[in-house]
Amino acid sequence: PLDNLVFNFSYTYTEGEEDSGADLEGIPHHQLGAGLQWDIYPKLHYNANLSFRGDEVIDIFATEPVFQIVRVENDSYAKLDMGLSYDLCESSSLHIRGENILDQDYLEVGFQSPGYIIFGGITIRFP
Repeated sequence: PLDNLVFNFSYTYTEGEEDSGADLEGIPHHQLGAGLQWDIYPKLHYNANLSFRGDEVIDIFATEPVFQIVRVENDSYAKLDMGLSYDLCESSSLHIRGENILDQDYLEVGFQSPGYIIFGGITIRFP
């Protein structure tokens, strides 16, 4: 049985425009998310999330030639994040997580993505 496996999926289609008739700033027409959570063993947990964000227009702060806000087309991208955690006991766990592990190059809220990132740590829960 798949009692230890959970899938999720979401899709959003947004149609709208600003008063000028231009596409809404920072709102793509298509967004998609898919996820998986798997309890490999009672203490070992895996998760993966895939997100897709369609083309959108965004405002960025440009410094060339003069300080100004410029509207640009932000290309669509897909981002994959994965994580693994291990329960040490009832109140603590170790975890490692990778974000943007496909190393996609994209803008988020007008800022350049940092590339792939690996996080690790310990979680301690107090009653």
